[in-house]
Amino acid sequence: MPYIDQERRELWKFITDKYDILIGWDKGDLEYLIARLVHQYLKTHDHRYTHIHDAVYAVEHVAHEVRRLVLDPYEDEKKETNGACI
Repeated sequence: MPYIDQERRELWKFITDKYDILIGWDKGDLEYLIARLVHQYLKTHDHRYTHIHDAVYAVEHVAHEVRRLVLDPYEDEKKETNGACI
């Protein structure tokens, strides 16, 4: 996962943590927000392969990072608790 400097992190944390915006959201809301962010990114960059690729790669990279850091450990924990399926 590419990391950004602390100053930019604080800006994003201010935007995302200011309100409890995710309360009551479902998967569709989250997907819409991600799509809007990608769309806005593409609107502010030249319509070139590299920018489109960067946007797609960013979404894929985040998905892999969430799987690695959140989903995989959760599944390992459940496997320990409930036993393996196979």
